[in-house]
Amino acid sequence: MRYAGSRARLRHRAGAVTERPQDRRVRRSGGARADRSPALWDLTTGQRVTLTDIGANASDVEGSSPYWTQQQAPGFWSPDEQRVLLFATTWERRSDVNAVVAGWDGTVSPLRTPQESTRWPMGWVDDGHVAWLRILGVWPDSVTGVRIVVTDLTGRQVRQVPVALGDLSLPTDFGNQWAGSVAPGGRQALLRLGQGGDGASAFDAVVDLDTGRVVRSVAVPAGTPDGCAVSWSGQEPAYPGSAGVTTADAAVGGRVDPPRGSWCSTWAAAALAGPAHRGAVGWLAGLQGWAPLWWWRETVWGLLALVGLGWLWRARRRRRRP
Repeated sequence: MRYAGSRARLRHRAGAVTERPQDRRVRRSGGARADRSPALWDLTTGQRVTLTDIGANASDVEGSSPYWTQQQAPGFWSPDEQRVLLFATTWERRSDVNAVVAGWDGTVSPLRTPQESTRWPMGWVDDGHVAWLRILGVWPDSVTGVRIVVTDLTGRQVRQVPVALGDLSLPTDFGNQWAGSVAPGGRQALLRLGQGGDGASAFDAVVDLDTGRVVRSVAVPAGTPDGCAVSWSGQEPAYPGSAGVTTADAAVGGRVDPPRGSWCSTWAAAALAGPAHRGAVGWLAGLQGWAPLWWWRETVWGLLALVGLGWLWRARRRRRRP
């Protein structure tokens, strides 16, 4: 785990990390078999809860736990930080469980939805309701439409809203666990229509969760990888990249040093809040600078320490001379 200013980041090679907007808690998915279950961590108190009822599709055997999740799948924290929504199901081949809700007491509760629909969780509308992305048509070959479904925490449907994309086109293979994300506040959501595009001509859509209409289109920054969750800076989606995250207009961005491997990183809203700040490295080298430049403070302190040690060594030698 690395803390950088108001930002905390957990490095984990084989899993996904989900951070709370307030930057206090993270959800980490399992990696190696000895540590395969997801875990909830409180970055302030150090509390850690392992969700032993959830296994991983890549490292578990059928029946070893009631539920399983894909290790790279995103998770979504509730606004009150007490629960996390995970894309998960049972080991049965046909199951009506498409997600689970886990809490700090280690309990895992299934959310049941109709078997005939293809759905992915998108996040929380409020502390008692979650949003789903429902695909119409035959996925993944001939998708014909999209609806946003809001349910309570038992899976009971509260409302279903058809999405009207207007001038934006819907890819025929649209839909996966990264395709939708609810914005903070639960009033809008991002649909990742531009996944698989060339970056320069790809557009995503921010839609209203009550009407299903497109509020605005968002140009996907060039170089945005597929298969990665977006972060949020207020109501603006922040896309991951090789050097951090950035909004479509580059008004807000988070940068990390290249050796940290920020590809597919998830950032807390607190880390992206406030006015933009460009440090010495940003002015000199932008985002693609020589890696040691990102450690200029440590380099300066190291050189000063070497100078100090050299001065002490020289002073001691002078004292020993007759």
